[in-house]
Amino acid sequence: MNDYFFFEVKGDGIYYGKGPFNYQADPAEFSLYAPDFYLNNTAPFIVPDSWNKVPHFPSADLKISWGEILKDDYQDRFNHFIKLIDSGAIEKAVPVAEQIGEVISGAFPKLSESGSRFFLKEGKKVFYGSSPEVFLSKNGNEVYTEAVAGTALSKDAFNESLKKEHEIVIKDLKEKLNGEVNEPSLFEYDGLFHRKVTISAQSELGIGVLVRLLHPNAAIGLMPRGGSLEGLCPNRGRFGAPIGLVRGDEWAHLVLGIRSVEIEHSTAVLRAGSGVIKGRKFEEEYQEIELKMRRIRGD
Repeated sequence: MNDYFFFEVKGDGIYYGKGPFNYQADPAEFSLYAPDFYLNNTAPFIVPDSWNKVPHFPSADLKISWGEILKDDYQDRFNHFIKLIDSGAIEKAVPVAEQIGEVISGAFPKLSESGSRFFLKEGKKVFYGSSPEVFLSKNGNEVYTEAVAGTALSKDAFNESLKKEHEIVIKDLKEKLNGEVNEPSLFEYDGLFHRKVTISAQSELGIGVLVRLLHPNAAIGLMPRGGSLEGLCPNRGRFGAPIGLVRGDEWAHLVLGIRSVEIEHSTAVLRAGSGVIKGRKFEEEYQEIELKMRRIRGD
């Protein structure tokens, strides 16, 4: 099959774009915005040859043999950033763990219906996932983003430390968007509970400017912003980058590219991050990583 993508807008439907693709620096009448995490791609808008809405995703047949989580690498990253946090240099960081796998057979993965599902195939490269977090929704001058943070196995387990982690993300995004914040709520995603608020505002800024204003926020990067992000994960590809549909410069629906997998040729890489603040312990954060990865794999 040629290059293609699927993207789900919750409450609207599933969009299918068929290649060959044209890559542009600016929004088109209909395109998929899919930059790398560092926004270094000079032509991040993917314009399909044709597109339409479809009733469902293809049947899942992808099988991957997964190796062990690269625990030592993650622990090195955790230790590095917890030292910076304890010293007062930063307040929060989101180090990333990786797990490498080998594609055995099939082409299309099982995608969790809990989030906004996406799948992008470009030649021998694939990026797919199911995101629990709206990064940017824009309709004319009306925009909103979601501040999501904290992970617990139950509502009762959502403690003060997790709430503090979320408040850091809210503060970061509220300062950037200067919008109204609704009351925090807990939501369930594949058996894990997260805390969320929506931040709404009026803005005349274009999509590209808004993306650079909001990304990378404290839910996926560092707080305060401005420090080196490479230490969170040296080779992160599109993990944690915004991805979604754009129609001109007046409408967009982007999610964070998390709970995701990247494939190149037959090598698959699964990544997951955990928000680290003062007082956090490695084993607690690693357990969160394991829980997220297990759900992405569909164990």
